[in-house]
Amino acid sequence: MKDKYSFCENAYASPLDRWHIRKLTDKGEKFGGGADTLSLCEKEVHWDIDVKFTKYQLANNACLECRNLMRK
Repeated sequence: MKDKYSFCENAYASPLDRWHIRKLTDKGEKFGGGADTLSLCEKEVHWDIDVKFTKYQLANNACLECRNLMRK
């Protein structure tokens, strides 16, 4: 099974912050809170963002550390 990812953020995120990326579990996305994994850069995140995971969003809105870790 191919890994699935979601853009996410923490409770302290501002409109100018880049989105983090987290690997989803079998419980799926958590738009209302309750994210059950850390971001790829090991930050605590609280909910997923209801945005389609595209190359454009990855290149323009994702945390640089998360983006680099995803490519490994």
